Amino acid sequence: MSPGFPETIYHNVLIILLEVEKIKFQTKKEYNVIFHLKNSSKFRGDLSVEEKVVVEFKSNYIYQKKFNKLEAYLKTTRLKTGLLAN
Repeated sequence: MSPGFPETIYHNVLIILLEVEKIKFQTKKEYNVIFHLKNSSKFRGDLSVEEKVVVEFKSNYIYQKKFNKLEAYLKTTRLKTGLLAN
């Protein structure tokens, strides 16, 4: 895939590749955001792979805030690996 497409295109292409490889994934998985042992809110990650990797798609220039967002997702999900796909 070449650059320049909307995020949904890359999201859908990765879903196809994961299905072909028979890799388990969940799209738009909802996570609870816990603060002081209480559920403060929820967020949806773009893609969760094998319950080990959270994927966040960005089709524009990556700014530090995008990394910060992924880092927050990793802390919330307690996963150790994240992929910021551009």
